[in-house]
Amino acid sequence: MDRKLTGAISTRPHADPETRRATRLLAMVHELHKAGYQRLRICPGLSHDKSEWRCLLIPAQDVLANGWMPLRADPELLYTSRDGSRYFGWEDAAQDDARQLAVRFIERCPDLARRVEGDDWAYAGWFAKILGAAEHGITPILFMGLHDLEVGITPSPPPPPDAPDMRRSATGARLILNEDLRVQDLPEPGARYEDQLAFCWSFDGYAWATRTGADMLEAARAAENQGLANCSLTGLRLIAFARQREEKFHDWAPAPAALFDAISGAIEEVRTRLITSGSRSPLV
Repeated sequence: MDRKLTGAISTRPHADPETRRATRLLAMVHELHKAGYQRLRICPGLSHDKSEWRCLLIPAQDVLANGWMPLRADPELLYTSRDGSRYFGWEDAAQDDARQLAVRFIERCPDLARRVEGDDWAYAGWFAKILGAAEHGITPILFMGLHDLEVGITPSPPPPPDAPDMRRSATGARLILNEDLRVQDLPEPGARYEDQLAFCWSFDGYAWATRTGADMLEAARAAENQGLANCSLTGLRLIAFARQREEKFHDWAPAPAALFDAISGAIEEVRTRLITSGSRSPLV
């Protein structure tokens, strides 16, 4: 990116309509940064089939230490290329420029605007360069599909000054090491999906993928394909985490029953091993 854009100045709107609309959204964020709302961050990327660009607006306090991955997401603050000029469902903003969109944002999202007030010059500087690249048609991409990491597409932003405690998972839940896992940390047999979440989130599959260089979803599928009885404890916990993430980011549509079955199956296999080992975690 640096070599291609060194010294280049954008002098006209990009020819592609989708790129122009995406750049207008990014320019809106830049205007908000200029007005003192520098704690507003973006989480941009592609859908799983790479057919649409997506950009979630998120306050810095809800972002992990990698600078862009959200602890939680508000679907009303998600823009996708299929929305066209209907930014966040605003029917009256199709002709707005970036400054007008920024004014509407402050008026229509007052709670979020208050949360993102404040200086973050490191992020604002990173963002200015990303906006410059977008004006040349290089739309920022930090993830593909279900927040799978794609290194090197867009440089990662600096971490928030108050990044969340990394002893917690990407969801904000308490992490539990394999060697500390106990039967009482599991949901009851036959528990509802909502009651399984804390266990799913007690393992950070994103951090595991970053450390190992593996694709989280592919690794989870490989673990399932070899049979739960043959999985390591880490493999079982990876399945529960990955399938829960897949359910959450299932394109805002109902997830297939197989995802829930995979989570329940992994939990019950973990339970069997903990009971067999006397409620202490087998280090496998």
